Amino acid sequence: MSDTGEILKIPSQALRFRPNGAGPASGPQSANQAASSKASAAVWLVGDDGRPSPVAVRLGASDDHSAALLEGPLSEGQQVIIGIANSQKQRGYFGIRLGF
Repeated sequence: MSDTGEILKIPSQALRFRPNGAGPASGPQSANQAASSKASAAVWLVGDDGRPSPVAVRLGASDDHSAALLEGPLSEGQQVIIGIANSQKQRGYFGIRLGF
């Protein structure tokens, strides 16, 4: 996807994000499939109450990193949720994090 023009791009991570308890995504299963079919999708914003809030968008062309926004209430600079940070530090012996 080209960087020219006034195209608002949505990160692919935001298109894959689903908060806990939101259920499976409806429609195409990947961001590239959603964008290539000009399908509707949902991205999540932090609501006024601090909880994730879904916003419906329609997508255009995409690449491995982002998809063009065709329709939706998003504006430039608005932050979308791409994941959940782990607030608990996972530590093992001697302060070393062990990932099994």
